[in-house]
Amino acid sequence: MALVEIRTDSGLVTLQESGDESQIRRALKQIDPLLRLVPQHSDYFGGIVYKVYIDRGDSPAEFLCGWWNDSMTEAYPLSSSLVDMVRKLNLNERGRYPDPDEELRRVQLERHKDYRAEVDEIVKMYGRRMSGKSYAPLKRSPGLVAARRRVRRTMTEPEMMP
Repeated sequence: MALVEIRTDSGLVTLQESGDESQIRRALKQIDPLLRLVPQHSDYFGGIVYKVYIDRGDSPAEFLCGWWNDSMTEAYPLSSSLVDMVRKLNLNERGRYPDPDEELRRVQLERHKDYRAEVDEIVKMYGRRMSGKSYAPLKRSPGLVAARRRVRRTMTEPEMMP
């Protein structure tokens, strides 16, 4: 499968999987057997525009959605995102289709919680050592302590004291 660039009205460029008509038709049939993918030549868009209709048989087909940008200035190339759009519009689906903004906030909150948990764990492990109040990060040998005492006894200038 190839990737197709799709530019939104806000200028965001996304890469999406391209698909052939038969693959998209099969995916639409899995969602609802009444859905029809209809490619139409459009002079307005200057090429082929893909539309999805609901064909109930006894009445004229009902337009569900078209595959173009919000300002209707550019037709998108056929991709699997058309199937996602139809799923979003399908009222028979169980539950709600996740809103991208809510999903982003949920993921950011989850990452922040994970970050706080990791920081709290690090503070719990090394907090006492790093504060300098409890004990030194490295244990001092008795020989080092004795050597410092000897040097301090012989020192007279306070700036030179270790």
